[in-house]
Amino acid sequence: MRQTRETELETRQAQLFMQLYDYYKSAEYKTLANKIGFQGDWSNFDEFLWKYGPYKHPEINATFSSVISFYSGLGVLIKRGLIDSTLVDDLMVGSIMGLWEKMEPFCIDARERLK
Repeated sequence: MRQTRETELETRQAQLFMQLYDYYKSAEYKTLANKIGFQGDWSNFDEFLWKYGPYKHPEINATFSSVISFYSGLGVLIKRGLIDSTLVDDLMVGSIMGLWEKMEPFCIDARERLK
């Protein structure tokens, strides 16, 4: 009985991950991630807001918010044990690291300012 519940839980977690992975590999997500990775250019929070604030460049701002929200949600699910981090590592690590390098200055600065 216990093993059956564990198997069911693992199956649900895998299904949840695959739903997220389906979005991650979609053309919609790839388009958003590529806009950030290849079109955006900033070195900190202030520069991002100056160049891509919601009133100045709403498309890039919305793109950035969408991608950050996806990864924030993924992080919460991992933190709470609802998704196995090794699945994320196995299938997403390349683009996660690439986007993190691009987004890190903004994220670190925003965390400090917004506490």
